[in-house]
Order: sequence, then structure tokens, then C-alpha cells
Amino acid sequence: MEEQLKERFTKLANSYTDSPQNRTEILFPFYKEISQLPAKERYALHETASNLFVRTRKNKDGEIIEWRPCGEDCFIFLSSMQLLIENPRTAYLPVSLDNHLSLLCDLLEIYCPSWIKHLKFRPTEGGRSVSYLTYMTLAKRGFTETIEEPLLANMVGQLPWYNRDYTGKIFLEHKELLEEHVWLLFRYDTPIAWNDDNAITAFKEGRTKINGSLQGLLLSCAADGRIDRARLLKSSLEALVMGRSKGSWFIGIIEELHPTSAELLPHQDLILQGLTTKLSGSLKLLLRLLRQLADEPTFNYNDFIAAISGLLYDMAQTNMSIVCATFESIAKQHANARPDICRALCLVFMNKAETAQKRAAKLIAKFGDKNDKTLCSELRSYEAEIRQEPREMLAAFIPQEHNDDLDIAEEVSFDIMPLKRCREDNRLVMPKDKDEAIFLLSSALFKMDSLQLQLAFAAAVEWAPQLNIDDLGRLESLFEEARKWSSDAFLDEDRLLGLFFLEFGSAVEQRFKVDETSMKSRLMRFADIARGWGNFQAQSFTRLKSYKVRGYNSVVETLLKYLLADYVEILSFNTSLPILSTPTHKPSWIDIDVLIERLAKWQQAGVQPLSFDIQLALLRCAVDDVALALRHAHSMLKGELLHLMLYLLGEEKEPVKPFMLDTAWTQAKLIREASENIHGDLSFDLTKELDIITKVNREWNDYGKKSYGQDVFLRVASGNGLSALRKKLLIQNFIDIRGIWSHYLAQTVVSLFPAFPAPLFSTILHNYGVFSNAHADDKMWVGYGLAFLHESQLPVRGILSVFVAYCIASSEATTRVSAMELCMERRLQSCGEQPAIHLDSIGEILANFLKHGLFPLSRLTKLLKDQYWGQEKQVMLHLGELLLPVNKLLETENITGGKAFLKLCKEMEIFVEDNIDV
Repeated sequence: MEEQLKERFTKLANSYTDSPQNRTEILFPFYKEISQLPAKERYALHETASNLFVRTRKNKDGEIIEWRPCGEDCFIFLSSMQLLIENPRTAYLPVSLDNHLSLLCDLLEIYCPSWIKHLKFRPTEGGRSVSYLTYMTLAKRGFTETIEEPLLANMVGQLPWYNRDYTGKIFLEHKELLEEHVWLLFRYDTPIAWNDDNAITAFKEGRTKINGSLQGLLLSCAADGRIDRARLLKSSLEALVMGRSKGSWFIGIIEELHPTSAELLPHQDLILQGLTTKLSGSLKLLLRLLRQLADEPTFNYNDFIAAISGLLYDMAQTNMSIVCATFESIAKQHANARPDICRALCLVFMNKAETAQKRAAKLIAKFGDKNDKTLCSELRSYEAEIRQEPREMLAAFIPQEHNDDLDIAEEVSFDIMPLKRCREDNRLVMPKDKDEAIFLLSSALFKMDSLQLQLAFAAAVEWAPQLNIDDLGRLESLFEEARKWSSDAFLDEDRLLGLFFLEFGSAVEQRFKVDETSMKSRLMRFADIARGWGNFQAQSFTRLKSYKVRGYNSVVETLLKYLLADYVEILSFNTSLPILSTPTHKPSWIDIDVLIERLAKWQQAGVQPLSFDIQLALLRCAVDDVALALRHAHSMLKGELLHLMLYLLGEEKEPVKPFMLDTAWTQAKLIREASENIHGDLSFDLTKELDIITKVNREWNDYGKKSYGQDVFLRVASGNGLSALRKKLLIQNFIDIRGIWSHYLAQTVVSLFPAFPAPLFSTILHNYGVFSNAHADDKMWVGYGLAFLHESQLPVRGILSVFVAYCIASSEATTRVSAMELCMERRLQSCGEQPAIHLDSIGEILANFLKHGLFPLSRLTKLLKDQYWGQEKQVMLHLGELLLPVNKLLETENITGGKAFLKLCKEMEIFVEDNIDV
């Protein structure tokens, strides 16, 4: 019986053609017949109907190759049946019936399901948002109950979406809309502004002769008396102040009403309350209304002064003009308000804009009392922030005292501190006992932090020999997550991390696993090995070495695979050995004394260090005390490892043959040449190629990255003739970072090269050095790079100078501030006998950027105004050192904003003369 009903249902759905006659003869009788069936039999048709909504086409292999919706007639038939076959707990009103109200009502007259009476209107509750017109029709016919006001308000807010002809006729179908329901828009958050915008825009652009929006209808009704104008004004002000919906809709109503002062006076407290709102555009309107009221005798000017004072320090220029005009009007009428106005205007001097300061100074000079000690004291407290011209206007209030201490020729002394990478405050703490190790491991995959994961790798290798079967049970959450990642994760790096921890669990389990003597078990184990499979807790997994990286970022992910494979190999050793490349200090430094101790353990065990592990250890090696490190190396190492360390530290001039660790010697050679080069790295020639490095996206039009036709690293180091370079065995050969958007992967890559950062930062500039239209991945890479420079205590030289100069010229304000702070910090530090930064080099690069039109000078202007106005003289001297090349360029080249920039430097007393000895 059930199958016959399904076949009949399917046949009718496929053959039905919608028409008034077919509804009467076919649809309504069948609807009535189904309604009389038991609920269980009706609900059984649900799956059949769902399959009929979408039609598929298969190929000869049975695979679906095409999906298409059913026809309109079939859709109406199935939607009608949905009223009966849906489970009441999840049922919703079909979309097509929302557009065929007469059909819906005819069906409900035959049989009205119980769930219609309590119809769901919230999508979050499993239903959908029914239109206002549908709801009103159903409510008037008695099919559904009255709903809550917030839901009804949301329906009214969506009603303009159905006004597709922009005539507004749809708003007049139910008189309850204008009489009652429209006022709900002013009391609840609704999507009215977005839905009504199309009709408003069509009228403004002249595409319609009348304003057919709901907003236009309300204004029209207020004009001809159909609705209360005073109520509309008050409701709009209340909605604006309370932040209802999108404020622009209510702003439009208030502006079009053109309220008089008499209409606004009863609402002045409400308008004053609205000054604290953060909605864009609303503050300007409210200030204009208050300016209109300022001439009225009953205006509460004391409350206005109190409310506006806290907003003056960062107010926009247009709003500041309105406030100053209001203050002037109040001061003319009320002499007793002048002291409060002048003191309030002092806050304007926190705003670095000269125009705003001049307006405030003019009013203070006009209405202020120069004998008012409180006012004069207040002005003196802002003296460092006041620009030159406003300062001259306020000369009578701020006596100018000659101070020999301000003489430009005065010498400024400051201490230069050496860079120190390994300190107590940035030391990383490894687990001291088994419980701490288990805690670190169990949370590793949940935190997804690059540094914590590296510590987790080290803890896994160090503590694996000391764990037992019970300890594996305590790590069950780790292994469950690892299994998910190894099989289901979308990104290759996530799968690799999952596989590493499964390898770790398998290595621990193998020590306690009893060998199965049956031939079948041995054959299965050999088969798994042949297929590259491992086994942990009776479940197979792909061995990390056998995993094939196929992702978009396959180059970097392949490097991660090689590193993790080295760690897995260390796990398999019979003796416990440490990972050489685990950082000891943030962000990723390894204290050279600790590295020497680790190498000594490998040497005592008679095991050769693994290629990628020792490379990374050298690239992270921090040498703060060369003499102490040399003594340590002589006392603990011998043979090739001793010579490797002595060469890295500079005691031996050339590599000592024979050597087995080709890649390690290559890295040592690159790192040593970079440290000995006066310019800081092998990329000095690249700093002369600013036009090549920085023209990444002068004509940036789309999201696609530049082609990687020329390997930046090979350009840096091609002259060395090292075999490891040609064999592509160095870590630097795996830093093709195009298109990487994973934060974990980006953090990992940035942490690989603290001792030799030139190739990485060259690549970041080459791919993400965008001066405008920066996308999320551009910001991510530049942000991580700049944060790493801050934390790693690296000297800024060579390509790093280009990178820092780019950051100062970046379109991101936070990046500019951070880069300038880095410059000021490094200026007070040294690296050996050399300064940690050459500010004049940064300035020359910035001047080169400006000369080629890569960024607007206004970015530097804003940076100086917002961050360095009124700073101490030492900072001004350093800024002068940085900006000297820029100012020389501006004196000879016609660059937009150049004269204003030179004037700003003079006002801020940024000393840029050549003869200043800093």
C-alpha cells in the first residue's frame, strides 16, 4: 500500500500542470485524500517529495553529472503537499505558497495542519521569515495566531523587499500597516534600511517619478496629515539615539521633515543624549539640530557644553566647524558660559589637525580672559601639542619664555645597549616531569600555536622512552584529534601534524607490544610496511615518510614533512637523543651553549645529525658571547662537529675537510658571510634594486600573486658555488610562500630563519610588498615579519632595511607605527661594534620610494602628527636622522604635500641639518 501511494504521488507530481481547472479536479481532491491518511503514512512521503524537487542525470558509470530543479508546475504540486507530509516539529511554509496566497488559503480551507496555527517565523528555530502580506492574510482568515511584536517588526522591515516596482502600492494593501505596525520599525531592530534602499536610490537617480519607498510614504503621509508629524519626528529621533537598525534611514526622515526649532526644543535632552552614539553620520545631524537650537532662549547650553567636551579631541573637521559655530552663538548670548566654552576648547589641541586648532584658538582669543589663571594653566598643559600658528594666536595666554635648554645645538646623550637574543625574560620552559610533558602534548593540537607545537615535538621525542601504556591512555584526546587530522583535514600541514603524533604513539606502543608469532599476523605486518602504513592501537595509518604532499602550498609543506620525518627518525633510535632545532628562547632562538650540549650528546651516541634538523638548528643559533661559546665548544666537542662550530664562531677561517654534513657546512658559510658583511647579509646588492624589489604591485588590479620567475634566494646566494644550493637541499629552497593563508604555516616559516633572514624577507617583499589595496594575506605576512623583527632583536641591515622602510610606507596605519617604533628602538642598540640600525639608510630607501611614486607622502605626515607630536628631543633627533634624505628630496623634487611636510618638520623641531652630531 505504501509503495503504491508513493508511485501514485510521483506520477501525479510529474504529470501535474497548474491551472484553475486542474487545481479543482486534481490538486484539491488529492490534497484532501492525503490529509485523511494517518500521520505516519503522510510523513513517509517526505523523502519521495524531497527527491522529486531535484532531478539528476547520470553517466554510463552511474555517476551523477547534472542536477536541475523540477518544473514550476511540479514545484507548486510538491509545495502544496508539503503542508501535509512535513513533520510538525520541523515544518515551514513553502516558498512558492508564499507567492500564491489564494492557493494557500484554498488548501487551508480544506485542511489546516496544526503547525500552521503556531507558525514558525524565526529561521534560527527551523522556520523561515514569512512575508508581512502572507502573515496578515493568514491572521485575518484565522489560520494563525498573533505573533510577538519583534517578529512582526522584522516582517514590516522586510516588506520593502517585495516593492520591486518601486511604486509603493504594496504598502497600502493593509490599512493596519500605517495605522499601527509601521511604528514597530522605530522600536525594534529591523532590516528596513537595506530593503528600502533600492526604491530610495531609484527616486534619487531619477529612475522613478515618485518616491515609492516606505520612507517616502511616511513623509508623504506626514505632509498631508494622515499620520502625526510630531510622532514621526520623535520616533525617528528615539530610534536614531537608541541605535535602531541602520541609522541612515531615520536620518533621511529627519532631514526631509525639516523640523523647526519649536518642534525640536521639546526633544533637546534626547538629542543631547544621542551625542554619545557611535553611528556614522548621526553625530553630524544631531550637531546641526543643536546648532539650530543654540539661538533659542530656552536652549540648555550648559548640558550641551558638558556633553560635547569629551568628543572634541578626535572630532572630524566638518563636525568641529558645527561645534565651533554653536559655541560662538552661545558665547555671544551668554557671557557666563564663555569660561566653560574656552576650557572645553582646550581639548581640541589634542587633535593634531591644524585647521581644528586654529578654529579653537580663534574662539579662545575672542572670548577668553587672559587673566583667567585656570584657562592659562589649562592651555600651558597642552602647549606641546599646539601647532605654530595657533600658538601665535594664543600668545597673550601662553607667555613665551626663552629657555636656553631648548637650543638646537644642545647635545643630547643617550645610552646604547647591545642586542641580546637570549635573556631570562624570553626563555622557553620545557616540561620538567612526565605530568607536565603529558599536559603539553595533550593540548598541542588544540592550541595550534607554532611555538607550542615545536616544544611539543621536543617533549614527544624526549619523554617517549619514559612513557608507558597507561600514559598513552592519558593522551587519548591527543590521539583522537590526530586520527581526525591525519585522515579528514583539508590542509596538508594539518595531516602531517596528525601523522607525527600517531608516529609518536606508535613508537611508545611498540616498546610494550608482544610480538605475534602467527604467520598471518607477520604477513599482514609486512604488507603494511610495504604499503607505507603504520599501526597504532590496532588502527592503520599512513607513515609520515610515505605521505604524498599534494596541497597548493606543497613546497613549504614538503619542508615541514622533511623536518617532522627527521623527528620521527630520532624517535626510532635505540638511545634517547634531543631534537637539535628546538628553540630555547622566543621567538625561535637557540642558545649556542645549549646547541653545543645537544651536539655533544649526538657525538657521544655516535649518531650523525640529520640534515634538516641540524640546518634549522644553525639557522636559529644565537651567539651573544663568542668567547664563552668557543671555550664551551673546545671542551665538549671534537672532530667535524667541533670544526663546524669553530667555523661558525669565526675562529677557523675555512671549512676543515673532510666533512660529511654538506648542508650544515653550507648553512654555516651563509650565516657567517652574512654576519661578517658590513651590510648585514648577502642581499646587499638587492638593496640597490629597489625598483625590482618594491614594484610588486604598482598596478595591482586583481588578487593574483606575481609569477615566481626568478628565485630570490638564488639571486642572493648564487655566487657561492655551493653544491648544496645546486642540489636544492637547503631549507631556503623551500620558502615559496605564494598563496599561504594558514596562520600556523606562516608563523612556522617566519620562525625558521632568525640567523639568516635575508631570503625570507626578500620573498615576503617579492610576493606581498603591496603599497596599496593590501589583502588579508599581504597583511598577515608583513605583520608576522615585522612582529618577528621586534621580538628577535635582529639588527636592521640590508634587505631588512628595505622591509622596514616598506612598512613605514605601508597603507596600514598600525604597520607604519610599529615599523617606526622598531626604528626608534634599534637606534638605541648596537650589534657588535656596529649600530643595530642605520636610520639614514632607511631614509634613503623611503626617499627612493617617494621618488618613484610608490606611496603618498601624506602617510608619513599623518604618522608624525599622530604619534610623534610633542615627543622628547632625543626622539626628534632620531627622526631628523631618518628623514634627512626625504627632506633633501622634497627640497629638489615637486612632490604632493612636500612643502607642508617640511613645514611640519620645522614646527615639530625635527632637526634634519647635516651638521647635527647625534
